[in-house]
Amino acid sequence: MKKRHRLAAAAGILAALGCCGTVRAAEGALLDYNLETMVITATRNWEEASRVPASVSVITAKDIAKLNATTITDALKQSMGVFVNRPKGLAETANGIEMRGFGDSNIMVLYDGMPMNMAYDNGVNWNAIPVDNVERIEIVRGAASSLYGGRATGGVINIITKEPAQDLKIHAGLIGGSHSTWRKNLSLSQKPTDKLSYRLSFEQRSTDGFENKVASSTSSGSSRPKGTEGTGVVVSRRVNGNPRYIIGTPGDGSGRSTTYNASLTYEFDKARKLRYSYTHDKFRYWSGAARSYIKDSSGNPLFSGSVRLPTGKWLNFDESYFTDYYGRRDTDIHSLQYRDDASKIIFNLGVSNVKDAGYSTGDYFDGSTPGNDTRYPSKSYRADFQKVWDASKRHTVVAGFNVQRDSMTRTTKKLAHWHDWDSATQVTDITGGRGNNLALFLQDEYGLSDHFKIHTGVRFDYYKKYDGYDNNKASSVYTKYDEKSYTEWSPKVAFQYSPNDTTDYYLSYGHSFTPPSLYRLYRTDSYYVGNPDLEPETSDTFELGVNKKFGPATSVHAALYRSFTEDLITSERIPGSAKRRYVNEEKAVRTGMEMELKHKFDDKWSGYFNYQWQIVEDDNGDRIYDYPKDIFHAGIEYNHDKWDGFLDAEYVSGRNYPGEVSNVYLSNDCYTTFNAGLSYRINKNLKATFTVNNILDRDYYTWYKADGRNWYLGVQMDY
Repeated sequence: MKKRHRLAAAAGILAALGCCGTVRAAEGALLDYNLETMVITATRNWEEASRVPASVSVITAKDIAKLNATTITDALKQSMGVFVNRPKGLAETANGIEMRGFGDSNIMVLYDGMPMNMAYDNGVNWNAIPVDNVERIEIVRGAASSLYGGRATGGVINIITKEPAQDLKIHAGLIGGSHSTWRKNLSLSQKPTDKLSYRLSFEQRSTDGFENKVASSTSSGSSRPKGTEGTGVVVSRRVNGNPRYIIGTPGDGSGRSTTYNASLTYEFDKARKLRYSYTHDKFRYWSGAARSYIKDSSGNPLFSGSVRLPTGKWLNFDESYFTDYYGRRDTDIHSLQYRDDASKIIFNLGVSNVKDAGYSTGDYFDGSTPGNDTRYPSKSYRADFQKVWDASKRHTVVAGFNVQRDSMTRTTKKLAHWHDWDSATQVTDITGGRGNNLALFLQDEYGLSDHFKIHTGVRFDYYKKYDGYDNNKASSVYTKYDEKSYTEWSPKVAFQYSPNDTTDYYLSYGHSFTPPSLYRLYRTDSYYVGNPDLEPETSDTFELGVNKKFGPATSVHAALYRSFTEDLITSERIPGSAKRRYVNEEKAVRTGMEMELKHKFDDKWSGYFNYQWQIVEDDNGDRIYDYPKDIFHAGIEYNHDKWDGFLDAEYVSGRNYPGEVSNVYLSNDCYTTFNAGLSYRINKNLKATFTVNNILDRDYYTWYKADGRNWYLGVQMDY
């Protein structure tokens, strides 16, 4: 009943927005305020954001600077319906972005036309995108496979970099704050001739991190102690309510990322240009300064010994309880783009090469002792071509093709020294595979009249997975997986009604799909068995929305959506075995509504409000709790003379299943945080910034323990 009431209320809001008259514009500077923003991602053609049949947001370079963002995901946090779940900050390796009940393996992320979704698991290495180079980020929510193919099920995030100016521009920035977190960046850009321009940039982000994991056991204990006996165990609970015995922490989750970027652009004339860009990112993560809560009779911490549990039994532990991953990721991205604005042609070529990715583990703090390593490099080659025709006054056609080739290998091995990834003594298993994709797409925007438009599009994808294998060196068993191919048609249709210059309604249907990642197809080790027979997940999405402007100062967006997913990929335990495999077994229904209001009160103050309600259910009608039901943001912004400031409130509902315990390790709690920032322009070349997050120091978990109050002070210099 509550769900029907919410949907009915949202439908009423949609209708009311269209009936309201245009609010009279305020006097003075407010008349100069323009809410119009041009976007290209929604239709692959430049159009006003409020006049496309989709839910669209734009984040500018100014927004990123205001937030003191250290990564792209920091810049996404305030956007409507975007859930950023990266509790370890710069040291985070999980994906952690969700939109409309889809994770970022189902969200296409583009960086200057080059997809950032990795061939290995469809995830995104957010650390590899230099924040300082970004001119704008366009977010398009909803089914987009008709234009962008697989992985564009939940939406598209398009990251567009800055264009060099004629004069030499030097930008330098330094941000430092809590947990010894630093972001250092330097960039140079120039257009020294009418035809040639360049950009060189460097960013380094590092943090000592904070305690977000625990050293613990869920065992009931042993009947006899081993080693030195101590005291100090902390009795907590698992999410299922059973006891968890905490004996310490692996320490602070630390990370360091260094990114180099270079681009060179040659302009043949005012309409035609060719640009090559290169990005290299080196990322390392680890935990340091482990702490033990267990003390001996002299008060010295114990990292090996025994402690008596409330059950009367003994928990016997050693250093392996306190060690954590020692990980890395090295990425090279090359892209070449040709643009002909006169002919409306864009052609992209690129390669994303994750040259090294993985982690090692060991049982002792001493990194020179033996351990194990898992390595999973991957590579993607891509070519993408599009052409836009203004076929007539009422027809705009977009057509093109896309070719992509993915590959990955996954190697496990034993190390002589677990902090030395090159000290392999034995390779235990090698798994690998490839995937090819060929696609053609076509879209037509047809103006039926001055008030009605219909957008129709379709994309055909041919996908082939092949060369899958598992070479188990330990057992001398080699398994060759059969190749398999499939085709997918992804149609989309959207009806757009614009009764006046301030109101746009749209109704759309889109079919989208996500091919199984190479990781899910071929991973075979001591925990999983590969399943090359996996089919793609497919989704059908229906959406009803409205964009409304009330004078030059206020804009409103509201939408209802529902997605039906077939062949949902989940993991299951193999009968009679301790191992698991990925299978197509379940269905899912995602239902939601979203609303956003932006208003400029005067030439100094503005405000915003956005809210998303969603529920994800399986085919039995039971809720899937992996996705938050409510995401809310509200804030005010100030801009005057030399000062800029903001105050933002964020609420995210909990994701614990009924009966599960909150505020414990591995729980997914609801939380409300307040974040604020202030910047001051000291002179035309120098600006100081200050940001504080989680002002009220709220204590909560999003699987791992989230950070408490944290602050950052920065300075930016432009010459």
